[in-house]
Amino acid sequence: MWNQLQIWNIVSNKLSAIEMDKIIIPPLNEVRQSVLELKIYFEPAAHKSFEQILDNFLSINGKLMDIYFWSSNEETITRKVNDFDLYRTKMFKENNRLIDLVCSEIKETFK
Repeated sequence: MWNQLQIWNIVSNKLSAIEMDKIIIPPLNEVRQSVLELKIYFEPAAHKSFEQILDNFLSINGKLMDIYFWSSNEETITRKVNDFDLYRTKMFKENNRLIDLVCSEIKETFK
């Protein structure tokens, strides 16, 4: 989802908030639902990693909304895109770390 978004179009206000929501909200809701379903299978300590992954996705969405609604007109579009891309990359790296952690825990459980 985040890689399919045309960030340039968002920060230059070529997409409306409704159009963005149609792209972003359905996948976020699917992740939310999956995280809830995983609660059945994982202990609370292990499940926190899934919750953190969801929080990171929500944080990416929040950053995008901040840029869309609240960023200064003095900032260039290039600066806005770069700031968002750096933030998104940071969150992706954190999510990859969390996924690796969960995978390690699963491997240990089923050894």
